[in-house]
Amino acid sequence: MKRFVRFWMVGALAALCLACCSCGLAEDLLGRGAGEGYVSEEERLFNEAVDGFFAAVDARDAAAIRAAFAPNVRDSHVDLDRQIEELFEAYPDPTDVCKRDGGTVAGSYSTDHGVKTAEVSSGFPVVSGERSYWCFFELVYRNDADEGDVGIKNVTLYSAEYRCAAMLDDERARAAEASGEQGIQVFTDISLDYEVRFIGGYPEKFVSIDRVLTEDEAAGFFETSRSYSAFVERFGEPNSESGSGVSFAFELPAEQGEPRYLDLVVDDRTDEIVSAYVQNDLDVVAVSTLWSAMDS
Repeated sequence: MKRFVRFWMVGALAALCLACCSCGLAEDLLGRGAGEGYVSEEERLFNEAVDGFFAAVDARDAAAIRAAFAPNVRDSHVDLDRQIEELFEAYPDPTDVCKRDGGTVAGSYSTDHGVKTAEVSSGFPVVSGERSYWCFFELVYRNDADEGDVGIKNVTLYSAEYRCAAMLDDERARAAEASGEQGIQVFTDISLDYEVRFIGGYPEKFVSIDRVLTEDEAAGFFETSRSYSAFVERFGEPNSESGSGVSFAFELPAEQGEPRYLDLVVDDRTDEIVSAYVQNDLDVVAVSTLWSAMDS
């Protein structure tokens, strides 16, 4: 998985809650004012589009959802009406958490003889009732050559379990990788024989271990050693590890009911722990940094 990749923003993302209404046209959705605090223009546009989309989903306003997509998507062969109905079936409850603060958007840009295009995308956790999801959202906010491309391009909604399986290269989750269709894709139909938890904003395979590891104990270890093997020898195996094999999570005691995890990033060539972050479940940005080679 990609939990070891850290994107640090300049300032905090402002969460912008849009009221769902029939005027949810892509052009209106992308043109409203920014909220409080610093946020880049493209992040503002992205946040507004995401908030408007989920407001329409919660209101079961199929017309507003359809209108938020780019005209070229609406006019293509994609059966957007059927996709919206499938989304409603897979997402039956109102949105409780749509967690994008702390994440960044990835951009794709081009300029050809002054004609500019710009597209942004990002993935983030979403909680609705007792269900947890991971959403990938793509937005085109500029295309000088074809304004019909401006608007939402694609929304892919995974159950937390399906996304975890896909990132672990589970063959049962290959349908998500093979899709490539525009519009709305929903992947929730999978049954796993292991627990999945969000750690640092990503759904991870989690193994419960009977131990109590505290921040103070971990901090004391880093005073004398940076060896991951020595850490495991002292405290035991991780509760979760990324598919890439360079990030390992250890459960910590919860704080005020919020989960806490120690996330170790390890150089697999040297066995050296290069950073240790304290994470909660849904935020990409760490709660705190316990150790970092860059600070030493």
